[in-house]
Amino acid sequence: MTPRERVLAAMAGEMPDRVPFVVWNNKLPGGSIDQQLLDLEACIVNKSTVYHFSTPGIEIETEQLQSKDAYARKHIIYHTPAGVFSTTVRLCESSVWIEKMPFSGPDDYDSMEAFIRSKVYTACYDEFLKEDRQYPGQSLARPKTIYTPIQQLVCKYMGVQMFCIEWEDRRDRLLALCDVIADDRRKRLKLVADSPARFAVIEGNVIASVIGPERFEKYHIPYIEEACELLHGRGKWSAAHLDDNNKTIAPLVAKTSLDMIESFTPPPDCNLPLAEARRVWPEKTIQINFPSSIHLRGPAQVQKAAVEILHQATPGNRFIVGVSEDISERGVNTLVPLAKAVYENGQTPIRAN
Repeated sequence: MTPRERVLAAMAGEMPDRVPFVVWNNKLPGGSIDQQLLDLEACIVNKSTVYHFSTPGIEIETEQLQSKDAYARKHIIYHTPAGVFSTTVRLCESSVWIEKMPFSGPDDYDSMEAFIRSKVYTACYDEFLKEDRQYPGQSLARPKTIYTPIQQLVCKYMGVQMFCIEWEDRRDRLLALCDVIADDRRKRLKLVADSPARFAVIEGNVIASVIGPERFEKYHIPYIEEACELLHGRGKWSAAHLDDNNKTIAPLVAKTSLDMIESFTPPPDCNLPLAEARRVWPEKTIQINFPSSIHLRGPAQVQKAAVEILHQATPGNRFIVGVSEDISERGVNTLVPLAKAVYENGQTPIRAN
């Protein structure tokens, strides 16, 4: 099987000939290490998109800020018919960090709604397919995450502190904004469902200690199920990027129609052991993010931990080892040993110790 075929087999619930190993393209260190990873049959997951969007009627002003460190920053101001709001972002090596959230207070509700309602989406399927086939037999394109409405507020518009304030002080107004986001989300989901993508990530980055099981069940799961129904009707798998402490919401996640949990991070970084997650989610594929902290221990400990993780995943079906979060020094000394450990010890069926 090719590395890509292994990943797709794992997503389908089948048993590949060995456990797939994936690396997100924005986590690749570059140079000869990338080729070594390909030689060890890694599959590169290209973070991509199946649509672009424009905002007719919205004037967008961008200011380059003086750098306080090695990273560039932009201050972006949105002029809408209902008011003005702004955000500040920091451009890092492999991602963009929001330093000032767009939503600053209750005066921004109307302008945020005007901005979201203005969005017009255009499919870019040819662009997606190019990235899907970048490494023949060894790549798979991943559409950008489409959050549930509350998660969109937490991650992209408000941040945790502001969300908690608005939830307590102006919940009805916040939920009305969620309805606007939900309508926008359906437009994006339809484009993904009609696209050549094999799967879509329809939730992500849930902080269980902030959201809590009750709110997750009431406000997240219905939107997860809505998206799963659409995707499954088009023959696509659904996934959630759950890279935090998942123990308290794991039983609720088990009840969803999600096919895959992406970037699941076992101990020592998060609180749900892989073996327990496999028991709770027997019908879901788990793509782990190999714990980033272990890379700090050096190549030998990385390889030892990789073997231990593989044994927790016996017999190896519905399981993918991945690198999908930031790691120290971009893994220049540990990524190849990790890939080698998975390749040499991941032949299926894996036998329990």
